[in-house]
Amino acid sequence: MRSRDDRRKSHLKTKATTGKPQDRKQWKWSLIRRLFEWGYNREEVVPLFQFIDWMMALPAQLQRELRQELKRYQEESQMPLISRMELMAKEEGRQEGIVRNARE
Repeated sequence: MRSRDDRRKSHLKTKATTGKPQDRKQWKWSLIRRLFEWGYNREEVVPLFQFIDWMMALPAQLQRELRQELKRYQEESQMPLISRMELMAKEEGRQEGIVRNARE
């Protein structure tokens, strides 16, 4: 039941932050952090996280900032997630590798 409420809340916050990317980032982080704080297990957290990440899209720079916040939080709580953020990080690493190889 809570997951339906979380999805509804994500939708409402997405609509409320249209055109306000910094506000959206703050709300996205708040919703993600609550998944951990409310005691969801990994099987519950991952699909909800993916839904929030998909629905509350951010500009690349804000997405990177949020990814860093999440990374710090995950290191403290030791609960990893796989998401678009990780895919973005992998792509950045791949691009850096291409540039490094080109320089060499």
